[in-house]
Amino acid sequence: MQQSFSGSSEAISHMESLFGVPRPELLELLDSADQLRLRTHGCHPASRVLDHTAIVGLATGRNKHIEAAVWRSVACDAPLLVPAVALATALGEIQEVLHPLIDAVTAMPSAWCLDFDRQTAFRVAKLISAHGDAVDLSYASAIVTAQRFNTPLLVTSRDTTVPTQLGVLVDETPPVPGVA
Repeated sequence: MQQSFSGSSEAISHMESLFGVPRPELLELLDSADQLRLRTHGCHPASRVLDHTAIVGLATGRNKHIEAAVWRSVACDAPLLVPAVALATALGEIQEVLHPLIDAVTAMPSAWCLDFDRQTAFRVAKLISAHGDAVDLSYASAIVTAQRFNTPLLVTSRDTTVPTQLGVLVDETPPVPGVA
């Protein structure tokens, strides 16, 4: 199933075929938020860590903000970090017919699917132990990845108290009126 792209222009064309071009208002909001994050936190503009809820939102087309954030990461050749645990969790929650869409996104040149190594396992276990039911394995792996790379965490339908308490930036770009 794994796709391959020869460069970012081919990847951008493929993203356009999957999602279309995001509305300019969304891209402007993302750009503004990214520039602020760069100035205040030194984050790479356009880079994101995808939690499993963001992957599900992307696959199901329920959240145009996520589509725009992913599209912008690919267009800017900025790292799009996908913890393997979050990817597996999302794939388990969506219909199998949507798997090729997620495969295409994670095959983009700027997408990094990150394995769960020993060091990450200890950091994730410590986070789960400290926060109990507020953080499951998938969410903890995304939070640890965001901490490690100083990259905003892109989530939907999650309580962002834990990552915010830990100093993790959460992508909270305000919604554009009329856009889900």
